[in-house]
Amino acid sequence: MFNTQNIKKTFLQIFRQIKDFLLKPKSREFFIFLFFFFIASGFWFLQTLNEEYDTDFSIPLHLNNLPDNIVLTNDPVSALSVRVRDKGTVLMNYKLSRKLPPIELDYSQLAKQKQNHIQFSAVVLEKQILSKFNVSSKLLSIQPDSLEYIFAKGKGKRIPVSFRGKIEASQQYFVTDTIFEPDSVSIYAPSALLNQVDTAFTEETELLGLSDSTTIKIPLQYMKGVKFVPNYVILHLPTDIVTEKTVKVPLRGINFPQDKMLRTFPSYVEVTFQIGTRSFNTISEADFAINIDYWDLRSLEGDTYQIKITKAPSQAKKVRVWPTNVDFLIEKKTTQTND
Repeated sequence: MFNTQNIKKTFLQIFRQIKDFLLKPKSREFFIFLFFFFIASGFWFLQTLNEEYDTDFSIPLHLNNLPDNIVLTNDPVSALSVRVRDKGTVLMNYKLSRKLPPIELDYSQLAKQKQNHIQFSAVVLEKQILSKFNVSSKLLSIQPDSLEYIFAKGKGKRIPVSFRGKIEASQQYFVTDTIFEPDSVSIYAPSALLNQVDTAFTEETELLGLSDSTTIKIPLQYMKGVKFVPNYVILHLPTDIVTEKTVKVPLRGINFPQDKMLRTFPSYVEVTFQIGTRSFNTISEADFAINIDYWDLRSLEGDTYQIKITKAPSQAKKVRVWPTNVDFLIEKKTTQTND
């Protein structure tokens, strides 16, 4: 156990040692030197900042009020790089405490030129750029030196959304559904391009090791000359714990002539599948179908048929049957006559 008196004594001893060190003549000289060193450094730093320097800044460039049926068919510049000259103190203030607001371009102003291809010098924006800085700042250069916008009045249509990527649940879980919100989006594009696009794909996305139901916002894959509204979807991925279920499904003959009938050995097969615990009681043998076509049997050389599942619910995963093959006979129906 710690002794309180010993701890107090130790702290007092350390305090005296520090005090004796600071009060030594050499220590006082060292701290006096540091004091004047920091003062001199501060004056030197202020003097340096009082000189003029050139610094580059990036200013966002936004195009506003673009109608839904107007499509930008090129990749416009999203930011301007400008070089500014001013005193160091002013430039440091820009860097540390000010976030430069974007330059706003209005589509309605550009549309007054009544052209689909608009190109103009960035110097036109000089007044807007300078308004982001102090009066003392001088604008030296703007990059890029010209801006280009190519518009197309696009026709619109609705197309479905499809996921592009990989979705995997963790062990003992599986994803029961993929739900897009919305499940379709409007697209606008020139007529020639519009006819070529029938699906909106998401950006390549990997969602691995899912155990809980997940909701994620995914942007749609960019296509030059095509505008998606909206340009993203919300993907819902419900998950469930995996369990197995087995049902007995009868075999049914179809397309048989009226005077013929099918006999199989056995007359049913066991269908085993994985299902979520929440859907376990909602799936039964009635949700499955195994139809055996007469003409498929006629094309066989032997009397053994390989089972193919005709219908299965979407919730059932990793469906398998037993037995996988059955023997069959095609019999002629007997007709009864009345004496």
